[in-house]
Amino acid sequence: MKVCLYGVFPEEKRLSMELCGQYLEQGLRCENLAEVKLHVPAFHRYLETFSKSPALKKIDVLINRHFTYELPDRKKFDVHHVVDHSYGHLVHRLPLERTVVTCHDLNIYERMQRDRSLPFQAMCRHILGGLNKARWIICDSQFTAEALAKSELAKGAQVTVVHLGLASNFQVLPTENLLSISKRFRLPDAPKVIHVGDCFDRKNIEVLLMAVHRLKIHLVKVGGQFSESQQKLIKDFNLDSQITHLHGVNIEDLVGLYNLADLCIFPSWLEGFGFPVLEAMACGTPVVASNRSSVPELVGGAGLLADPADAEAFVAQSLRVLNDQGVRENLIEKGLQRVQQFTWANHARQVCAFYDRVLESIR
Repeated sequence: MKVCLYGVFPEEKRLSMELCGQYLEQGLRCENLAEVKLHVPAFHRYLETFSKSPALKKIDVLINRHFTYELPDRKKFDVHHVVDHSYGHLVHRLPLERTVVTCHDLNIYERMQRDRSLPFQAMCRHILGGLNKARWIICDSQFTAEALAKSELAKGAQVTVVHLGLASNFQVLPTENLLSISKRFRLPDAPKVIHVGDCFDRKNIEVLLMAVHRLKIHLVKVGGQFSESQQKLIKDFNLDSQITHLHGVNIEDLVGLYNLADLCIFPSWLEGFGFPVLEAMACGTPVVASNRSSVPELVGGAGLLADPADAEAFVAQSLRVLNDQGVRENLIEKGLQRVQQFTWANHARQVCAFYDRVLESIR
C-alpha cells in the first residue's frame, strides 16, 4: 500500500499539526504498515519579500494554502490522507474514493458562525466544502465525531475515531534532572500548577487565574498571550509575581516543567483532543480538568474533573490533590497507566486498518 500524507506548512507555526503528520509517518514506517510519503510542498514568499509585516505573512500563508499548494502525482498512491482538516480544501483536487481527512475539531465551523467578514467566510467555505465532499474521515475523539454528525457536514462520509498518540519524550524524570531546569526558568521553591496552551476564549483562562488566586499557588503558563481582560484579572488579583509565563519552550524543557509541577489545571470549554492532559499524566503530574468536550474521554478516570463554569469546583478538586497524599499518589498511578493506551504505534495501526477499508470499498 502506497500512502501520501498531506502535511501543513511549517511557516504556519502550528507545531501540533506538523507533529501529527510526522508521527503518523514514523508509525506507518516503523510498523511496516505502508510505503508512506509525507508531502509538504515548498512555501513561496510572495509578499513577505517586500515586508516582514505579520499581515503580509498571513496573506502569503493563505495564498500557499488555497492557491499554490503543489500536489504530487496522484496516480502513484493508493491512499491520500489530509492530516489536518483545515487543509480540507485539498479534497477538491484529490480522488474522493481514495482520500481520507483527519478532523481534529470543528473550531473553524463554529468561528464561521461568528466571523462574518467576507474573506474569512470565503476561506471557510473553501475548506468546509472540501470536508463536506470527503467520503472517509478520521476523528481524534468521539466528541469530535459526534459534533461532526450534529453539524451535518460530510453526511455521506464513513467516520471512525482514532485517538492520537503521545510522544515518548513525556515521562517521569529523576529529581536530580529537574534542578537545573528550575533554576534556568527561575521557578520558586513553592507549590506550582502548570497550564500549557493558548489563551483563546475556549481555553477558559479566567477560571485558571481565579483558581490560582484562591489556591495562592505559582502558575507556570507555557504558551499563548494573555488577552486584555485576562491581563486585567491578573492585575486585579495581584498575580504578577505568581506567574511565570514562558514561550518557545522545547519538548525537553516542557517535560521538565511538567515534572516540576504539583498539579496541571486544564479548564477548557472546548477541546478536540487536549494533549496537555496526557502529557501531564505521562510526567506523573496529577490533572484537574474540565468535564466538557473531549477532555473526560482522555482523562478516563485518571484525573479529577470539574465544571469549567465553576472556579470553586476547580479549587476544591485542586485542594484534594495538594492536601491528600493518598489521592495524589492514586492519580499519579492511574495517569501513568492511562497514557499507555495513547501511542503513535497504536494510532498508526488503527489508521492503516481504516486505509484497508478505503481500498476494499473500491476493489
